[in-house]
Amino acid sequence: MRGFGLSDWPLAERGGGHYWIPDYLADLDALLDHYAPTGEVNLVGHSMGANIACIYAGIRPERVRRVVDLEGFGLAPSHPAQAPKRLLNWLDELRDPPQLKRYATLDDVAAPDQD
Repeated sequence: MRGFGLSDWPLAERGGGHYWIPDYLADLDALLDHYAPTGEVNLVGHSMGANIACIYAGIRPERVRRVVDLEGFGLAPSHPAQAPKRLLNWLDELRDPPQLKRYATLDDVAAPDQD
């Protein structure tokens, strides 16, 4: 999915810069149109990808034969009163986005986190 792993972030000056569920649904729809233009497909997704696969299956059930959902639990329950704090956290993260941690060796990856 765009913006994850080693993929580039969408450029704001080209209309990107956001990561909305509808954008991921459109990406999946375009990929399926390209690689499997007819018939049903099997979708396998993990975490947010599992949520995207389930939403897509609900929107285009005629295109999906089966879905494998690995840890796609949907959105965490919340109450409207939590919205201001959640939006504040989101705005703060836009200013200082989380960075991927770099590891020198594979052993460092497997070692318990000392932070």
